[in-house]
Amino acid sequence: ARREGEIAQLFPLWDLDGSGYVEYPELQQVILNWAYSKRKEAKRLLQKWNLALSKSMIDRQLDPPELATLLMFLAEDYEADQFNALVAHIRVLLQVLDDLTERDRKTRSVWNLFQYWDNEALGFVDSEELWDVAESVNPFPDYQPGRRALRKFLSQNETEVIKPDIKVQNDDGDDVPALVGHPILLPAFHEAISALAGPDQSEEEFHDGIWQMRMKLEKHRQMPEVSSVWKAELYGSEMHHLITWDLRHVFDGVTGKDVE
Repeated sequence: ARREGEIAQLFPLWDLDGSGYVEYPELQQVILNWAYSKRKEAKRLLQKWNLALSKSMIDRQLDPPELATLLMFLAEDYEADQFNALVAHIRVLLQVLDDLTERDRKTRSVWNLFQYWDNEALGFVDSEELWDVAESVNPFPDYQPGRRALRKFLSQNETEVIKPDIKVQNDDGDDVPALVGHPILLPAFHEAISALAGPDQSEEEFHDGIWQMRMKLEKHRQMPEVSSVWKAELYGSEMHHLITWDLRHVFDGVTGKDVE
């Protein structure tokens, strides 16, 4: 009962938009950041997380009873001090997570890029894929300092996380490792992009770099995600059309609230 009460107190911190639900991507980031920071406990917790996914215990949105059921299941093996540490971690990370997803247009555009990159919904980006994309498009002016900063950041973080044994299907239907490098979760992804961009990029240069990385990813996807006419025209004309080229940043990181 005490644990359920503590989980209930967490829900308002999670449900910042007042919808009455916790969204899966945010939940995933909180749980995986906890798991990957606790090497000794991570294997068991990740097994239970994957079991919960396989049993459809985790919907795209969770209401308070569903969240309580899930967290009680994940933490059922925890002693009191372990559970208290988990709750404290969730409180801290929820504050950070809101800052990493909704603080301003730049953070929203990085969050959008992260979600688009993680099209398998694994909760992380492959560090080597991030490096390869950055190398192939040179997304920001004066790329060399950012290149060195990114390589240093990725190298430093390589030993700080575990490498999950996750398989995905390739184009031939074969199971292959989901990771070549190591997992970059959202907080580290923001830091990696910041290292790559450096402190001196203008708003336009920053969003142009984010756009170039997204377009590089798009080339690897068979079906472009076309949700409106301007996107269809953009992909169809390969960005040769003057108007769509000029509009390439307009919707980057913009929400309905911004439009209002």
